Order: sequence, then structure tokens, then C-alpha cells
Amino acid sequence: MTTSPLPQSPARTMASVTASRPVPHARVVAESGLLGLAVGLLVVLPWIAGGYLLLLDWVSGPESAISPGLYGLSSNSLDAMPWRLGVEATRLAVGPVATAWLIVLLPFPIAAAGAAHLVRMGRLPSYAAASLAVCSPLIVDRLMAGHVAFLLGISLLPWLLSSALNARTQQRWFSARTAGWYALAISISPHMAWLGGTVLLLVTLLPRMSLRDAVRLVLTGLAAAGTYAFAAAVVLTGAPTLTIGDADLEAFATRPGPGGVLPTVLTLHGYWRDWDNQVRNVLGPAFWVVVAALAIVIVIGLLAMLRLGNRRGRLAVAFVAIGAVLAAGAQGPFAWAYEWAFDNLPLFTTMREPAKWLALVQLGYVIGIAAGVQEIQRTGRLAAWLRRPAAIVATLLPLTMLPALAWGLGGHVETSQYPEGWRAGAARVDPAPARMLFLPWHGYQPFPFTDERTVATPAAAYFPTSVLSSSAVEVGPLRTDSSSQQQAFVDELVAAGGGPDFAGSMSRLGVTYVGLSRGVEDDRYTWLDRQPGLTAVIDDPEFTLYRVEIPVPGLERLRSDGPAQFTVASGEPGTIILPVEYSTGWELDGSPGAATPEGTIAFTVGPERAQITYRPWALIRIGIIVSLMTLLAIFVAGLVEHRADLRLRRRSPDLDPQP
Repeated sequence: MTTSPLPQSPARTMASVTASRPVPHARVVAESGLLGLAVGLLVVLPWIAGGYLLLLDWVSGPESAISPGLYGLSSNSLDAMPWRLGVEATRLAVGPVATAWLIVLLPFPIAAAGAAHLVRMGRLPSYAAASLAVCSPLIVDRLMAGHVAFLLGISLLPWLLSSALNARTQQRWFSARTAGWYALAISISPHMAWLGGTVLLLVTLLPRMSLRDAVRLVLTGLAAAGTYAFAAAVVLTGAPTLTIGDADLEAFATRPGPGGVLPTVLTLHGYWRDWDNQVRNVLGPAFWVVVAALAIVIVIGLLAMLRLGNRRGRLAVAFVAIGAVLAAGAQGPFAWAYEWAFDNLPLFTTMREPAKWLALVQLGYVIGIAAGVQEIQRTGRLAAWLRRPAAIVATLLPLTMLPALAWGLGGHVETSQYPEGWRAGAARVDPAPARMLFLPWHGYQPFPFTDERTVATPAAAYFPTSVLSSSAVEVGPLRTDSSSQQQAFVDELVAAGGGPDFAGSMSRLGVTYVGLSRGVEDDRYTWLDRQPGLTAVIDDPEFTLYRVEIPVPGLERLRSDGPAQFTVASGEPGTIILPVEYSTGWELDGSPGAATPEGTIAFTVGPERAQITYRPWALIRIGIIVSLMTLLAIFVAGLVEHRADLRLRRRSPDLDPQP
């Protein structure tokens, strides 16, 4: 006699179906993005109340974020677009104060959502991946350094990898979405050309490369390169760029911690600047407990993926191994390879700071921790009642980094208010084309209003005039990467205590005012008060402003029509000093000017009205337009491709785009 199963009530049946139904992937991605947003808000919350955010390489002020490099007029030209245009557009939309913390916030939800989209393993594994993507020593160090563009760039790596895997699975000859993610990443940070390029190369090579894979890689690179037409124009016109050499490799070398360089890079440390409160110090001995637990979970996950032949597992191992070797830089057994690449590969000097390769290591860990949590949930080696608590603990491990991130980097960074003396000086200085020389003469320095934290000198972001300030980095054996003759000239003037004709030199530099921010170096600048031709017009405890009494030749006839063009009004014939860096690209009605010993340009003008233009700007402007149009075209093509992909998935809902 057989028995039939007991009938189930409709309610019980519906409950069992609901319990077994997987959570939609889009919902998990959205939830992970909200997790990243929550972490980001914990970081920026004290900065929202007001004041200007001033970090090492990320300073804000009331003036434009567009630097002369956008026009090809300074050595930071190659990283000036489209990133700086985006920052300026945000500044115009929400104001400079909000822009500073808003752009810091952006990488957190983008990276967290991207990590969940990449791993595609359900809730807890996705949450673990999202947490590690936004809570790690790499994130802490780079945020403390103000490397906001770099953080935003690496937040796109999970999206790039996911798209590249999808394109390979579908055996596309070309993927507009992959090209779009790559183009967007390199348009934000030039380091992404190498980091993103390595990701694409490994996806192409592992496990076996076909002709279609090779063609897709080449086409992706060519399409994305169109967004750097601006950089090509800068190089072709001979505009100034940084001069990077072996001193940079030494100055920005990865700093080994306890145990040497390998444990340092594997724990996502090694940033060249030794912070007083690194993550390992904030957490104390517990840091190493967390590291050990994370390592166990990640190794469990990577081994499980390798055992199952999962492509993402192989890639994750490759990211960790290659990223760790490259992050060591010119140290260890592969030092010779990094030095050779630095000396011989075109544009590899962009990676003068090897620790930026840690982004690849972190990407591998993001995949590994998700797989580890998933394996803990499934393993039969743990009692059933213990699996979920163990998986939850593993998921929460990255969030132990929060004390170093939350509330303004562990309470170490507050916003700043510029001093009243600076405000008075800003109201007094002459508008462009006149310039103000800003002292102390350092590219990075502490200020009383930053609680003596060292930040990039923020004078150009604050004063409503053209500011001549130092670009010296002064790290180890490296003083500066600048090739500017004006910078070198002022270096010598300051070292000589002004020299015998300081005011005359200022006049020939186009400087009408000299501003001195008061602080720990006051004793080194007492010579300013003894200089003939300088008059103190503001003498505040925090800022002193000196007027240069020697007129700038021809300044009364000169009007700025923008950084790349000036109008010479009709008047007395004579000599005009153009207060910009000397270049043969500057022309007066088609004729170049003469270089001055100070590094400016002298033009002989007649009584008639005339135009002075920077000839390379015409080509650079075309490069900007091509870059922006390429980004737009790839974006539109990516949308079309995405819609077609959605239709395919509706017809085959069980299709995994990344097996």
C-alpha cells in the first residue's frame, strides 16, 4: 500500500516558493550600492556642515577648478581633461564647498555596487565584496592623500571587469560598454590606462586567447584612446609636461612595513608617505587578527573557485599575483623588470608610484572574499547552525576598517576656514593678467588653519587672480618635476633671500603683489621687509600682502580674454611683458615674442591695438572636442548594446553572462 504526500495549503506552498526564489541581481547590486553610500556618508558627514576640504592633493576654494593645464599652459596638462571639466561643472552646479566632499563621496557607492555586480553570488557574498571595495588600507591611504581622481577611477574597475567578462562570454568582436568603462576610467585618471589595460589584457589571455578576443582587445583600446585625443594634442603641440625620471621612482617607492615589502603590499599598504596614524596603528594588535581572518576567507574562496574552474577565480589569483609584483616596484626579485619598463615603455612613467598597482590586488581580494563567504555558507565542514553566523562574521570583517575612515578619516581631518587676512588680501589684489606671488615657496606645506596638516598650497583655489606659487613636491631626492623656467628662477630668488633686485624681478614676472601666509617659516622670510620696492599694504597675524612698486612693463595696455588670449589696447609703443611661461606658441599677430631671463615673454608693440594668442590652443581645443565627442559616442553605443543585451536576457533568463 502506498501513501500519497500530504496536501499543502496554498499559503505554505507560496512561502516555500518565495523562500527558494533567488534575490534579483539588480536588487543585490542596489543594496550593495546603498551599503557603499552609507560608508561614504560616514566618511564625509563632518565635512558637509561647511568649510573648505583641504587634503594633501585635493584642495578647494572659491575659485575655478580649471587649471592652466587645460589650455596646455602648465606641466599638469596631461591630467587636466575631461576630469577637471567635470569637477568644474559640479562646482558651478552645487558650489565649491559641496563639490569637494561630494566628489569624495562618489567612489563609495560606485565601487560597492560594481563589486556586487561583478561577483554575482547572492546577498552576503555581495555585501562582503562591496565592503572590501570601500573599506581597506588602500582606500584610507588614498583618501588621506586626497587622490580623489584615482579613487574614482579604481571604483570603475569592477564594472570594467564585469563588462569585459560579459563581452568574452558573448564572443563579441567589439563591446561598446567595455570600451565605455575603460574610456571613462582613463578620462578621470591617467593611471587607469595601465590598471584598466591590465584587467582587459588578463581577461583576453585567461584561459585561452582566440582571434576574436585579440581583436576585441585592440578595438577596445583604440576606441577608448579617442577620449585622450586631448593628451595627444598636448604632446603634438609641445606644451609643457612633467619631467619624470629616476628620482621619482626613488621618491615615490613603496615603503616596506613589518616583514618586508611582500607582506606590506599583500595587506594593501606601502604608500610612500608615512602617516602618523595608519590603519594598523588605529586598530592596534587587532589589525593583524583581522588580516589573518580576511586572508583565510579569501584563500578559501579562491581555492573553491579554482577547484570549480571558475574564470573569475583564475583572474582574481592573477590580479593578486601581478598586482603584488608591480606594487613592489623597483624592489624585490622583479625590480629589474619595473626599472626597465619605467625607462623604456611609452607613458609607463605615469606609474612612477608603484603602490597604485595595489588596486589590482584589492580587485582580486574583492572576488576572493565573496567566494569565501559563499563557500562558508555551502561547506559541509561546518555544522549547519554555524554556517550563517560564520558567513556573517566573514562579511563584516572589512568593516573593521571603519574606525580609520569614519567621521573624517577617524577624526583626523576637519574642514577649514580661510583666515581673515587671506580674505582681505583677495579683495586687494589686481585681476589677471597681473599676478600675485605666493609664499612660503612650497608646493605642499602645513598651515595654521589646517591644524598644521600638510596640504597642496591652495592659493590658486582661493585668490581671484593669477597666482604664481611653487610646484615643488620636495620628496626625498626629488625637489620638482616641473620644467618651468619661472619656477627655477623664483627658487633661486627665495634661496638668495630676494637678491639685489627682487622688486624688479617681480615686475618682469608680471607680479604686482606678493602674499606671505604666516606660520612656522616666518623667520625665513624676514628679508621681504627689507626689500626696496615692496610696501606692506596688509599686515595681518596670518597674512601679509606686499605691493610691488615697480610697474609691470605694458600691463596697463594688456587685457586678459582668457588664459590663451590677450588683447593689447592702443597706446604708447614700447615693450609688454606677458606674465605667462615662455613658449614659442605665444604670438603677437603671428610673430613670437622674446624670452626674458625670468621665463616670461617680452613683446615689442606699436601704438595700434593687437592680439596675443597661444597658437597651440587651437589644436588642443580640437583635442578636447574629439575627447568629449568620443566619450558621448561610446556612451550612446553602450546604451544601444545594453538594450539589446536586456532583450536577450528576457528570452533566456537563466543565462549567466559571466560563467
